[in-house]
Amino acid sequence: MRYNPPPNWPAPPPGWAPPPDWQPDPLWPPPPPGWQLWIDEPKKNRTPLIIGGVAAAAVAVALIVAVVLIFILGSKPSDEEQIRSVIASLEDAYNNSDLDALNAHLCEADRDDSDEDGFGARNNDDGALDVTVNSIEVNGDTAEVNTTDTYANGDDAEETTATFVRENGEWRACASLGPTSDEDQIREVVAELEDAYNRADWDAFRALFCAEQRTDLFDDDDLDESLAEDGRVETSADSVTVTRDTASAEITYQDESMDEPDTETWDFIREDGEWMICD
Repeated sequence: MRYNPPPNWPAPPPGWAPPPDWQPDPLWPPPPPGWQLWIDEPKKNRTPLIIGGVAAAAVAVALIVAVVLIFILGSKPSDEEQIRSVIASLEDAYNNSDLDALNAHLCEADRDDSDEDGFGARNNDDGALDVTVNSIEVNGDTAEVNTTDTYANGDDAEETTATFVRENGEWRACASLGPTSDEDQIREVVAELEDAYNRADWDAFRALFCAEQRTDLFDDDDLDESLAEDGRVETSADSVTVTRDTASAEITYQDESMDEPDTETWDFIREDGEWMICD
């Protein structure tokens, strides 16, 4: 209960409450009709406190979630960082001639169960390998990685593009999914040339030569005559040497007019991303 003085009585001092035996001064005028000297204390509204407590709890939960996410995301290396780590491990495996370590970072399709003899820097004249990563392009669960590979005893650095695949949550090198090697591409050009010649498909035949030589080749009549006189030809690229965008290959060939095969050296250049014959 709270003391409620009438408006025609003297105002009590601030914070004053009548003692239990208190009586009003008999000289004071009577209170207005129906006036209550004692009234109930108003109940405190707890809604703001509840709302404030809920809001504070929500902020605390949000902060905890943010900290957990920062810890989880911040502690895991990016795809690019993971791939660089794999490349460093592959380099170490090669330089230590450790085939098991190499296979641990290759996709399942590329793993080699062969003997370690002949593998790695300790078993090759090229010596230790140094790999410089030039670029990494990640596309979902695959990535294209461009590197410059330098061997301690090699003459020139080699620029290569390798494919990586995410397998069981781990990035692994996967040559079987990537582009074929320069050497294999050049051998394919030689095979396509043989096929085009034997089918007398002279447009396809000329398309395998560099732009500089394409217009200097024999016309269709001359090529038809050569095929009629000498017959079909068989070719093979016995060895291929690639130096960046140029290459040479030892080509063994024999047509139906020859008693024995012959060998020549053909030159190649990379033109618009494709290997072309360019003697």
